Amino acid sequence: MGSHEINVIDLEKMDYSAVIPTGGRPRPYAVSADGKTMYVAVADLHGFVIVDIPDKKVLERVEMPAEHPTPHTLQYETADTLTHGLALTPDGTELWVTSLLDDCVYVYDVKAKKIAGKVPTGGGPNWLAFTPEGKYLYVSDTDSDDVTVIDVKNRREVTRIKVGRVPKRLAVCGGCARVSKAVNRF
Repeated sequence: MGSHEINVIDLEKMDYSAVIPTGGRPRPYAVSADGKTMYVAVADLHGFVIVDIPDKKVLERVEMPAEHPTPHTLQYETADTLTHGLALTPDGTELWVTSLLDDCVYVYDVKAKKIAGKVPTGGGPNWLAFTPEGKYLYVSDTDSDDVTVIDVKNRREVTRIKVGRVPKRLAVCGGCARVSKAVNRF
């Protein structure tokens, strides 16, 4: 983070194979399915940068609108973290990005290269995870101790689930329903 870059590791050699500058202190990132484009949340930016991985350069700096341009106090993030989590829809057409300024997620249309919507969340939206088919998005809300469940197609909150203190990273299991049914038989 301190060097404003992301290191690429060759998993066969188990060694660094490239260094990609991010134009700021990198936070979470998402990589396109073809491995050519990376979207990176960076400190002090209410938005993200778009990075060309093969050319190892920042292509664009995308600033999201802000209803509340002045950061409010967050319990679990530094004051320079204006956005944190981001995730590409399974089909790669949209990038969903958290806003710690507005307690919401913004929707970025990858092809049109513009903000296409926004959905409110709980306090301190942090990490994101889509269901495998892309029907729902889950958002961990660190400051309100819940997870917001969003209907992606209709861009609306379905529910909030209280999960305990400071939820962070999320994982969605495509086969969990089958596993759950199998376990419940015993």
